[in-house]
Amino acid sequence: MQETPYSLSLLIKRAEMADFKQARGHATVAAILANVHRDSKKRPEGFSEMDFMPAYLVPANLRRPGKLQYCELPPEKQRAALASFFGHTVRRGQIVPRKKRSKK
Repeated sequence: MQETPYSLSLLIKRAEMADFKQARGHATVAAILANVHRDSKKRPEGFSEMDFMPAYLVPANLRRPGKLQYCELPPEKQRAALASFFGHTVRRGQIVPRKKRSKK
């Protein structure tokens, strides 16, 4: 059996949709639990199942507009995101530790 590039791309899309459908059930349960225990004063709108889906499983047509994935960010934004993850900041293109706040 020979696979063409087109048929391979269809098989990959099929596998991605199967992963999405499988994770959607778990995300629905997580959203229900989060909505039961959320503070309605702090967060008046409820959680949706998409809030609990891993970003790499969400198809492009269901992603929130304007929210880019890490790999889609420009290099300077990737550096800033990575630095903030470890508690640092970026100044003049270099990653530097944040200044500690003085206690009063």
